[in-house]
Amino acid sequence: MRGLLQLWACVLPFLVAAPSFGDAKAQREARALFREANRLFKASDFVSALDMFRAAYAKHPSPNIFLNLGTTLRHLGREAEAAEAYERFLREAGPDPKTRGEVEQVLKQLDGRLAKLRLTASEPGARLLVDGKQAGESPAVPVIRVEPGTHVVAAEKPGRPPALGRVSVAAGET
Repeated sequence: MRGLLQLWACVLPFLVAAPSFGDAKAQREARALFREANRLFKASDFVSALDMFRAAYAKHPSPNIFLNLGTTLRHLGREAEAAEAYERFLREAGPDPKTRGEVEQVLKQLDGRLAKLRLTASEPGARLLVDGKQAGESPAVPVIRVEPGTHVVAAEKPGRPPALGRVSVAAGET
């Protein structure tokens, strides 16, 4: 955890040095939001920091912010969401080998405490939901991380009655 917190503090230069995909005003606003998120995180106001990191990403979508989101979500005890953020960071940010290794190690630890759901639906174009949140659309077969326990799964398609069910999963189980 300590190494990841050090990594987290190093992401600011990546945001500042990121190539400009939008206008300069949006990039400046994103930097200001990011600095405020860092301040809130250091003050242990993790809920507000999470909101600020998300706002910074909305202004300037730098994939490096996913590292900050993951770390903040872990502090909030939202490990499944944290793991998804870390995975996106690895996939989209292209971190250096040392950072990649540290984040992969954190993901391995999280995956030992989380469960995974593999969702399928026989009806193409159905929205797949877990606990009311969209997780994908058929025919894709999304695998999502969830906290161990019981979850409500659903498939919805306009003009069809929704298919609902409950599934219980243990840590490390798919």
